[in-house]
Amino acid sequence: MQALSNLIDHGMTVQEAVEAPRLWTQGNALELERGFAADVAPALAARGHDIAMVGNVAGGMSAIQFHADGTLEGAACWRADGTPIGVGGGLARPGVRFRRRRRGCERGAA
Repeated sequence: MQALSNLIDHGMTVQEAVEAPRLWTQGNALELERGFAADVAPALAARGHDIAMVGNVAGGMSAIQFHADGTLEGAACWRADGTPIGVGGGLARPGVRFRRRRRGCERGAA
């Protein structure tokens, strides 16, 4: 969710979005990865959050971004080994939905 917010709300590239520092809110403390601006942790602590600075939150992430011109852009973050793989030539165009075909509904079937 944080990577999507980085793309949509902050205008990051897909690579910037998956590599950006993350936070985690489950548990006793608000976990922040090192990499946030120096003023973020003190500002959150001033609002009453218990802060824990950690090396990384959660696991790795890979993403594929579909561009309007039909190209695909892949990104993988540093948190784990990963490779984004996109296969083009299909239905990744505006206005086309991805649907699973139902049995008996193949083309030409009565």
